[in-house]
Amino acid sequence: MLRRLAAGSAALLLLALTACGSGGDTPDDGENAGETRVVEHLGGETEVPVDPERVTTLWAPSLSAMLSMGEAPYAYAFNAEPIEGLDYPEGFDIDSLEHVGHSVELEFESIAAVAPDLIIGTSVHEEHYETLSRIAPTVILEWDGTGSWKDHLHDLAEVLGAEESAEQVESDYQNRVDEVIEAIGNPGDIQVSVIRFHAEELRLEVLNSYPGMILSDIGLARPDIQNVEEPGSGFLPVSMENLPDADGDVIFAYTIADADPDNDNLLDEAQSNPLWNNLDAVQNDAVFSVDYNTWLSANYIGAHRILDDLEEHLGQ
Repeated sequence: MLRRLAAGSAALLLLALTACGSGGDTPDDGENAGETRVVEHLGGETEVPVDPERVTTLWAPSLSAMLSMGEAPYAYAFNAEPIEGLDYPEGFDIDSLEHVGHSVELEFESIAAVAPDLIIGTSVHEEHYETLSRIAPTVILEWDGTGSWKDHLHDLAEVLGAEESAEQVESDYQNRVDEVIEAIGNPGDIQVSVIRFHAEELRLEVLNSYPGMILSDIGLARPDIQNVEEPGSGFLPVSMENLPDADGDVIFAYTIADADPDNDNLLDEAQSNPLWNNLDAVQNDAVFSVDYNTWLSANYIGAHRILDDLEEHLGQ
């Protein structure tokens, strides 16, 4: 990473990045060609194009939010390999976009090589703001855990001037929420527990988590221990010995082992624990295993898939 370089090497690299970032041949013949406006964000104020053509997103929810609004970035960062299937609409050709490397361990040369005219990062990238700004105008948006997904759509829409598109995304989501509420009947009568089996612990998804917010939109009840907010994380870590705290009328469970097979499958381990078999939801055959990545995707595209899960398992 750049911050590990010696001062002299860093200066030389910044010069190279700036030259590379400004060398793209990207004519804009639109009516707003060359027009800019000032956007306030976590990094300060940035003059951005009114109609950017080579947007590069550094965070998966930013990519997904753009796509949900019918906008496609020119390039995106996402971990070490291109994203697969989850965070974009069915049928979208993700290979049509440039992949510029990891979303946390940023690859500055790769970002600069696509000659972006706007870079969109989040709080995760705030320390790299000056470096990124030398490549292209950069906006840093607030990201405070998976519960940021709704605000993130708004923030991104303001940067892109796509407020009407964001309103349509919200309207489509609310319409689907209403359909699921009708399918369930009386969601307030069902106490739903959501358990994430992480690498070494159980994580109970609370009200301000991504899935917790969707359950709240439906009006589903939550166990007392999950009927709280945990600022920043959105989850409450508990040990396997505290499995009884995870009980509810219904349990939705997902394990990191599905997303990363190198991790132990704590869901399998829990199911072999005598405490598991004593849970009401287990005894009532009301435990549903769902996709780890979907229930952590933190975007409206994934939210529709979670609503599908809720309708499938809780609908009348």
